[in-house]
Amino acid sequence: MNEYKVKSVLEYAADFESAHVVEDYPYGRLRTQMKYWIEYRNGQGFRPVTCSLNPKTGKWNKPHKGTYTEGLAMYIEEGTNHTKFAHFSHYDRENAGEFYSQFESGLSLDGKKSVKFWEFISQATVAKKSETGKEFLDSADFLEVKAFAIRAMKEFFK
Repeated sequence: MNEYKVKSVLEYAADFESAHVVEDYPYGRLRTQMKYWIEYRNGQGFRPVTCSLNPKTGKWNKPHKGTYTEGLAMYIEEGTNHTKFAHFSHYDRENAGEFYSQFESGLSLDGKKSVKFWEFISQATVAKKSETGKEFLDSADFLEVKAFAIRAMKEFFK
């Protein structure tokens, strides 16, 4: 898992109005405001969004949108006090539990469900590989893994 130097986890912000605002952000030689939030799209996932205020015109610039991922949280970095995004991807699903426990307070309900789903998939995959002795699971095995993860999700989010 990435080594995040977390001073504090920020509350989930879903749009421009609820965004985390940094007041003294550099803008060339000037200083301005920068907004940070997380956009969610069903079927796509989460992506980071930033938007700066043009200090010359007083108008907000076009938002900059990042790449979709399975889980995303905002935090203040230790030492620099910069606002950062912590990304979670299914490629790193072995560390889903660690990501969840570190950033739970900054995840939306959909974010919590996404990260937990991949944590359960990872646990079930390890168990199934151990049970079958296979290095790679076939489609029938994966269907069992997925069914386990869905049952675990229903139990966890009662």
